[in-house]
Parts: sequence; C-alpha cells; structure tokens
Amino acid sequence: LIHEITHQMMNHWLSKLRTWYVEGSAEAVEMIEYDRGKFNLASRKSRLENYVDRGGGDGKNFTMLDPGELFEIESRTWAGALASIRGQATQNYHSAGLMTYYFYYLDGNGDGANLIAYLRELENADRSAETAAFEKHLLRGRSTDQLKEDLVKAFRGEGINLSFDEPGKNTAFTSPQ
Repeated sequence: LIHEITHQMMNHWLSKLRTWYVEGSAEAVEMIEYDRGKFNLASRKSRLENYVDRGGGDGKNFTMLDPGELFEIESRTWAGALASIRGQATQNYHSAGLMTYYFYYLDGNGDGANLIAYLRELENADRSAETAAFEKHLLRGRSTDQLKEDLVKAFRGEGINLSFDEPGKNTAFTSPQ
C-alpha cells in the first residue's frame, strides 16, 4: 500500500521521470519502517538488509541489474518483466530500490542533495530536460562503470555486497511498438 500511495503522491512528476526512479522511490519509501502512522528511519540499516533478503539476496549479497540497463528501462519493458514467469521483475524493483536508496542516503555527502538538485531542475521543465538533469546531478561526469564502483563501495559500508549482471536481462521483455 505504501508503494502505491507513493506513486499517487508523485503524480505530478511521473511523466518527467525515468521508470527506475518512479519505481525505486516507491520501493525506498516502502523500505522505511512504518508503525502507528509514523515513518522511522532509525532502523534503516536492518530494513535494508531485510529488503536485500526479500529481493533474492541473502541479506548481505545482492546482484543488481546493470545500472546502464536500469536507467534506460521504459515502462512497457518494466511491465513486460512483470508479466514474465522468470522473476525478472523482482530484480528490477530491488535494483531500482537500491539505486534510489543510494541517491537518497549514500551518494555525495549522504544528504540526498544531488537527487534534490535533479528534481528541482525538473520541477518546472518537461521530460525533454530529464537527460541533461540526470547527467548533471546524478551521474556528475561518472560513467556507469565508475558509478558501479561507487555503489559497491557505498553499500559495502552498509554491510551489503553488490555485484552486477551483464546488460541485457530485460531485452526479452521489450515488445515492438
């Protein structure tokens, strides 16, 4: 329910954002402990381990989708993975959730400032401005290989060992237009 309410709260933004962030932000909010009407970030690390465990890891290890592939997944491809019996949707959701978690809590100074700057730039822009804002505020000159290194290092500090699949996991779910 929290996941779906997060989407509703983001309604104004949905057409401006990439699928990984739309789904990842809902996953990241879902990851936060919710008890008696309040969200509690104090248990963030244990909730992260539980999230990795539910995503097919073992609470300490997780194989993410290649970031380059994750960033480019379109909604129809995401939906195609959901309809699959191969379980790709779980890896997609959890990869997006971990990527969003990274940009919320681990990137830069750990204060979400780069993600906030990305969203601020898109606030009054249309979808055509998204790629430039993404590269400027989230990638900040990094290649996806450099980002992978940063992800591994940051999550290692959270007690999670990341590895990455080769690109192409979602190509089977891309339907012709």
